[in-house]
Amino acid sequence: MGDSEDNSEVVRIAGEVSDAEDSKIPNLLLQLKELLDQYPEDSKGLRVVRRTIWKYDLLSWCAICLSYDYAKIKGGLQTAATIANVLCDCCCFIDVTESQEFSQSTLPAAVQSCLKLLRQFQQHIVDSIKPPSTQLKPDAQLAGEIFSQLRQLISTHPHLCTSMLNSKDLLRLMMEDDLGKDFVLNTISLIRRAIRVNKHSIQQITKTNMQLLLDELVYKLTASSDDDLAHASTSLIITLTESHHPILNILVTRFKGLKAVLGRWSDHGFDRDLELLMSLLETGSVENVLISKQKKAANTIWAYYIGWKTRTRMNKLKQSLPKLQQSFRRKRSERKSEEEQRKWEEQEKVEMKLERKRSFRKSKEKHLHALEILPADQINQHIRAQEREAATRIQAHWRAHMQRKVFIEEKRQKKKSVAAVVIQRAYRNSSKRDTSRSKPTPPPPALEVRSKISEERREELKTKIEHWQAIHKRIGVSHEVASANHKRAQEMLLEYRCRELKGNSGKQKVDVVLARIHTQLQTLNDLPSLDAASRADIANLSCNAQVTQNAALMEHNKQLRFVDLPWWKRLGDNADVTWDGW
Repeated sequence: MGDSEDNSEVVRIAGEVSDAEDSKIPNLLLQLKELLDQYPEDSKGLRVVRRTIWKYDLLSWCAICLSYDYAKIKGGLQTAATIANVLCDCCCFIDVTESQEFSQSTLPAAVQSCLKLLRQFQQHIVDSIKPPSTQLKPDAQLAGEIFSQLRQLISTHPHLCTSMLNSKDLLRLMMEDDLGKDFVLNTISLIRRAIRVNKHSIQQITKTNMQLLLDELVYKLTASSDDDLAHASTSLIITLTESHHPILNILVTRFKGLKAVLGRWSDHGFDRDLELLMSLLETGSVENVLISKQKKAANTIWAYYIGWKTRTRMNKLKQSLPKLQQSFRRKRSERKSEEEQRKWEEQEKVEMKLERKRSFRKSKEKHLHALEILPADQINQHIRAQEREAATRIQAHWRAHMQRKVFIEEKRQKKKSVAAVVIQRAYRNSSKRDTSRSKPTPPPPALEVRSKISEERREELKTKIEHWQAIHKRIGVSHEVASANHKRAQEMLLEYRCRELKGNSGKQKVDVVLARIHTQLQTLNDLPSLDAASRADIANLSCNAQVTQNAALMEHNKQLRFVDLPWWKRLGDNADVTWDGW
């Protein structure tokens, strides 16, 4: 079944509905639910069934049937719930905005019919009316399905929120909370969904309906003892004030003692919503509440930031503390070692000074002891000898110092001279290489091949060969083998000589051809113009070779045939002209 085809069963049902009585139409429309349940979700067949229902205007019949009195119709309210399910299911997956009348008139009326249907379910539960035996599901379950379908329908078509919120049946559903608490909770959930889907719809509610809605919500907060109802009412009041700010002014002026009543619901599981509602009542405007929220949020963010910053700094300190301790210990150990080294050096200097003083004192004591031993007449002589020895030692040290200076200078000068020699040698070698590269390489000397050998030279070579053979005589080689080798060498030499002569003959031929070309070129250069040419000049250009004459004749005929060709064959530069002979 293609997407463009229609479902035959739906077409059949549409035909029967158009011919049936009003009381039988709802039971015929129940067959649409069976068709929709036959196909899985997102299947091609289900899309075809929904489109066919919309095409044959069965959704309008479903909306009309919701307004019937089902007390006299087979199946009762369960039939109405099934038809409402079919209507909502198809409208959620089909673009019903193609029909302006259905979208703006029929569909809002169907929503009102669904609310009336819910009101009947609520009344049955409150009055404890037993459903008929043909009804398979209880009233509460059927009502829950309709609430679910309505939530899905207003989510798909937000323009339905305004008509639904202005409905009086919606307020009646909220007022009965003695035995139908679930109805009230579902109604509040439906209102919150409508406000979230279409925020502008709350502004289009009449003032009377808005006051009635607020009265009912405040009544549930003051008179009800159910936590779920109180929580739902509080959430809905907050949603209304956030969506439409003037509602807060109505709350403040109309319900002045509401803040005192809200205290009875503390510690019941929704303290956050209670605190928000009480702050709204205290400030008197949503802007002030928003400002206080922003301040609180800013304080919370700042506290989190300060905490994060402090934790980050502490983590960095924890990471850097071992490094700081290690650096401190290292510097302390270095400082301690430096102090110990300095103390040791000072102590060593002090010891050296003391040792010097001791040695000086010993030398003086030794000198005095020597003077005491010497006779009085030899003291002056001893002092002069010591002076001479001291002067000699000073002079020796001075000469050694001067010689070391001279040696260092000579060593430096020698190093300079050696470096200069190395640099000059490298420069000369580089200059020689550059000069040898710039000069052309002379060709190798040609081998001189003599055509004949003189008799004297032959005899000389023969004598040398015999002498060499006598000295280097082969052992174990017979005369026949030597003769065969000599004969083979003579043949190889003769073959080489023949190849050389053939090469010379080829070169001579090339020289002859070049000479002929030069002669002919000279002849062409010396030719006079055509006006002054004679038969002798033309005879100089003639060729005696028959092959050359035939080739010239063929080329001449080819040129003549090219001239005789039509103009359109001579357009190309590479016109193919063949010679077929005379």
